[in-house]
Amino acid sequence: MSIKHELEKSLPESLHFTSAEKEAVFERIHKRKKRRFQVLPALAGVMVLIMIAVLIVPELTSNRTAQDVTIEKLVVPDTPYPSLINAIYVDETSELIFSEETGLYSYSESSGKEQLVSLPGIPYNVAATEDWLVWSEPVEGGAVLNVMNRSNQQVITVEGRGFANLSIEEDTLVYLNGGEGVYVMDLNNQESEFLHKSTGGSRSESALQGNQVVIPEENDGVTKLFIYDIQTMERVNEIELPFEIVEYVQWSGEFIYSQGRNVDEMPVLLQANSQTGEVQEIQTPEFDEFAAYGDRIALRVPEGESNTVMLYEVDELKVRPLNTLDHIEERLTKPRFTEEGTLVLNSEGPDFAMYILEP
Repeated sequence: MSIKHELEKSLPESLHFTSAEKEAVFERIHKRKKRRFQVLPALAGVMVLIMIAVLIVPELTSNRTAQDVTIEKLVVPDTPYPSLINAIYVDETSELIFSEETGLYSYSESSGKEQLVSLPGIPYNVAATEDWLVWSEPVEGGAVLNVMNRSNQQVITVEGRGFANLSIEEDTLVYLNGGEGVYVMDLNNQESEFLHKSTGGSRSESALQGNQVVIPEENDGVTKLFIYDIQTMERVNEIELPFEIVEYVQWSGEFIYSQGRNVDEMPVLLQANSQTGEVQEIQTPEFDEFAAYGDRIALRVPEGESNTVMLYEVDELKVRPLNTLDHIEERLTKPRFTEEGTLVLNSEGPDFAMYILEP
């Protein structure tokens, strides 16, 4: 039996090698000087495994090279951890936007901490870009949606039953209004148009990319992804995911990613092609939260008696670990990518720092 065949049989399924990487290992085995000696049959398999271990370790570790990213550690002064766990990072202004009991705030290394809006309590939902700041507040009998133009600080309000799933793309806001459904608002004139009627529940927010939005909806143990063009207001696709629970729906490039699971089962990472509707599972280690952008996947994975976030690269529906975050000692949590591909992480160290990884 050839060494190449033995290697193919002996590689653990949890390790993933591309064809080029396998050929590199085969070539290194082939070039080793041959020696004349006899090996007892019982020891042959052991020696093959030892040889494999010696040869593949450099191949495996070489795949853990940190990506070319800039890592910035931000410590927001006098700010409790719960206020930062859902902080929004705005790439254009390099600022964090977050809510506290007294209002909405921003923080950047250049400007420090500034109050943007004074409020009597913590707003329920917040969305922010360089140009717009949108938040909702409960009022008697319903809720109010507030829209601030950040260039002139002008605020307009819209009343409704309840506002959630706020997403901004340039001058367009997509939002859920109570149990009615999803609306699209032109932020320049505050005119809204009905897009999608809600017929079920959802454990995930909608995801906006360019002029299209994906709306997850669960009915009778099945989740469907409804894809709309927010310019033509037409449905362009509908994808069914065969899981009772679908969470963390995200859109990057041509793929829609989500975390699917059935009751009492571990979650799996799903990749749905937004054009063809094909759904495939990405093989991952055990995880309970993720974020995706391009070929990068951030997973919250077990570590000792707790968990932390690690960064991976997707290759042929499998993930390969990267060492980008290995030097960070704190426990990391709440991974999320911005539209520009910046990874934002919270940490649970003594200063509750946030880590910003810009591509």
